[in-house]
Amino acid sequence: MQQGRGQWRDASGAIEKERSYELILLYPVTAARKSDRTIEEIRGDYQKAFGQEAVARIDDPGRVNF
Repeated sequence: MQQGRGQWRDASGAIEKERSYELILLYPVTAARKSDRTIEEIRGDYQKAFGQEAVARIDDPGRVNF
């Protein structure tokens, strides 16, 4: 997890700026279907817990080596 930057235009058109964070999840392609369900559950829980209108998600394939 790391700090993020950005803004959001809410339903009334007002621009909201608030502290934000980025959660980076890495998982094998073979686990994509199961991971998708889990990630959506996390997003929904976060949205409810913190009263958010939306929680962004970006999916980008990558190659990771250690």
